[in-house]
Amino acid sequence: MSAHQDSVASAITCQHCGEQTPLMAAVVNKDNGHYYCCHGCLSAAQWIQSAGLDDFYRLRELSGGDAAPKPSESTNPKEWRDYDRLDLLDNYSHNLGEQGRSIRLAVPQLYCNACSWLLDRSLSQLDGVDDIWVNGASRQATINWRQAETPLSEILALMASLGYPARPLADSEYSVQEKLENRAALKRLAVAGLGMMQIMTYAFSLYLGAFQGIEAGLERFFHLTSLLLATAVVFYSAAPFFQNAWSDIKHRRAGMDVPVALAIGGAYLASVIITLSDSRQAVYFDSAVMFTFFLSLGRYWEMRIRHRALSSVEALQQLLPPLVTVSRSGESLKVAPNQLKVGDSITLKAGDVVPADAIILEGDAQFDEALLTGEATPQHHHTGQTILSGAILLHGLVSARITHSGQNTTLSQLRQLIEQSRRHRPAVALLADRVAHYFVGTLLLMTSATGLAWYWIDPSQVLPNTLAMLVVTCPCALSLAIPAALTAAGHGLSHQGILLANPQALEILPSIDHWFFDKTGTLTTGKLRRQRTIILAKKWDEEAVLAIASTLEKHSEHPIASAFSEDARFNENLQHIHAVANKGIEAQLDQQRLRIGHPLWASAICQDSASLPQKLNTFRVVLCHESGPIAGFEIEESVRPQAKQCIQQLQSHSSVSVLSGDEYNRVLALANTLNIDATFSAQSPEEKVEIIKKAQQNGLRVAMVGDGANDAPSLAQADVTIAMSNGNILAQSTADIILLNQQLSSLPILRDIARQTRRIIRQNLGWAIGYNLLALPLAAFGYIAPWAAAIGMSVSSLLVVLNSARLQRTVTRQLYRLPSSNHNPQRTESALP
Repeated sequence: MSAHQDSVASAITCQHCGEQTPLMAAVVNKDNGHYYCCHGCLSAAQWIQSAGLDDFYRLRELSGGDAAPKPSESTNPKEWRDYDRLDLLDNYSHNLGEQGRSIRLAVPQLYCNACSWLLDRSLSQLDGVDDIWVNGASRQATINWRQAETPLSEILALMASLGYPARPLADSEYSVQEKLENRAALKRLAVAGLGMMQIMTYAFSLYLGAFQGIEAGLERFFHLTSLLLATAVVFYSAAPFFQNAWSDIKHRRAGMDVPVALAIGGAYLASVIITLSDSRQAVYFDSAVMFTFFLSLGRYWEMRIRHRALSSVEALQQLLPPLVTVSRSGESLKVAPNQLKVGDSITLKAGDVVPADAIILEGDAQFDEALLTGEATPQHHHTGQTILSGAILLHGLVSARITHSGQNTTLSQLRQLIEQSRRHRPAVALLADRVAHYFVGTLLLMTSATGLAWYWIDPSQVLPNTLAMLVVTCPCALSLAIPAALTAAGHGLSHQGILLANPQALEILPSIDHWFFDKTGTLTTGKLRRQRTIILAKKWDEEAVLAIASTLEKHSEHPIASAFSEDARFNENLQHIHAVANKGIEAQLDQQRLRIGHPLWASAICQDSASLPQKLNTFRVVLCHESGPIAGFEIEESVRPQAKQCIQQLQSHSSVSVLSGDEYNRVLALANTLNIDATFSAQSPEEKVEIIKKAQQNGLRVAMVGDGANDAPSLAQADVTIAMSNGNILAQSTADIILLNQQLSSLPILRDIARQTRRIIRQNLGWAIGYNLLALPLAAFGYIAPWAAAIGMSVSSLLVVLNSARLQRTVTRQLYRLPSSNHNPQRTESALP
């Protein structure tokens, strides 16, 4: 038998989780002879059997589901007892009074219907668990239970023992509001839909009766029944329209719901009078309920697009764990994420979410930052590097120290920016609203004039024609044309790591004439690296020099010190180490002074300064001893990946300049590398603003791309401002757009998406205005019935919403072409002096 066959024969498949395990390490159930990979799987299987839930394995095979997940190591209720704390229960569950509490749990290991079935049956057997709803599609479970009879810790421990560890989900303010709004809208839509279908059945009979004849009693029955159904629709489903209209009237505004309320209310009231007077005239209950249904349907779809845009806020909120184990003054505590303090020490293992911005003290690991940056490739971080709140640790184990907590974390700032974007209304949208208000006022005057005209021509046509005018020309589509498109575009961009803080930027981007780029942190990565070490004194070797340099630079906060941060060498003989601002680091070695830093300052301690080598000043950093210069260091900066391609694409439609505070030679070297002709170097923040102002005075529309921190004044001056995401600098950023993915290749695509957004907006406006201009005279001359007007208006609004939703798919397709920042075969980095 071959070695391969030998290994196969000596391995078994776990009866519970399906994993392969060596036969010698397997655990046997003596009752039935089944093999298991560990005692955890054996215990889970025995519990399932003792609870009479053996059907789980049969259902799993029938449903084609995966093997059951391995039980968690944390199966003791004591390990979950912190979840019984009252403050945590109040944060994550709803108090139902005498009926106990209700909580929503995330269960990542739910893979198939059999898993959902097992979880439902298992928890239902616990005393105190009243109801449980398991949703395999969303991998969530909602439980109603009585804490006094069965603590939450026991529920979570049982779930973990079965291989389904769960964590509580908190309903944010927006999430609760969204659910309530969605539920109320669906109820109103359902009532309107059912009422419309039933009333249309009666209306169809009445239409036929008008041609073929109908008994008076039957006609009376249809009218009365329609009255009852329409009353429910008008007073329930159409209630928001009347409330909005009354609010507009109280504030002396001609809002779009004013003609809506007049049309629905007018059709209903006139039909009620006709029905109660038994005059056997035509009634318009069908038009009123049809108008209510289709308008509610359009508003519902618009609401869904808005909710999808807010889903990123909810996703960010749900990232944080309920409790975090921290070390303070040698004591281990469990606290909520919002109770973390700067300086707290935490330990993260695979699957943990970083609760606050931190710096890694020990270890290296891979993190999933997709929801923060849009980058699908796991990011590798090691000792000394910063990890952002909301990142998920995939592999490895790290110890970290909290650097920013509370509202100062990256996650909190992202939520604030997304909420700010949601509240912002661009100028063109406000203009469209004003146009819609004037349009409504004009429409009411024209409707009144049409009613008077028909009163003299044919009084029987006054009501149907004025109703048709009110309905068919409702400016709903006009008011949706711009916000629906901007919302769809912003939502699509956010999923690709581009945060649209100011939607108005999408209107301006297509007309940008000139792009200004900052250098450090924008066109370059902002990370310095030591390229070469030049030994200037024969008695020193590179190993000793680097040990001294790395030890000294650890005491500096200057950006150049980062070029030595990854060097693990250390010299323990250095004494009296101290930093000199804007100069370097000074210390003593064997009772003599050492300096590392700027060449002129560092060499000032040399005893024979006249014999210093001429090339000393060509280095950015030198190490000097009293006896003379020891070494020079060539420090270089890396150009961002895809920077050259980005610049080339932007130059096809506009001009590009580098606007930097760095010195002339470095800016020129970068410009030559990227084929940029115009450069502005050694510019102060005030001078940068003046340069942008001058370009604007010359008639140019200007975009500024910076790092969002020291570029804040120039970012505020430009017509469109774009910032590279830079951790906690987000809160200080005045940018309209933030590149969380930190990919410059997003810019040309972003410009194209802005053009497509503008095209969609123009299509929406063209359709909305064109439809109203066409339908208005037809309705005024009596060529459109009220029920047809209701369909036309609603279809117009739906087309605008669906056309805007198309933009979201376009954004995803465009940005899908972006290369990953890691493992990109075409990625090249240019080194600059």
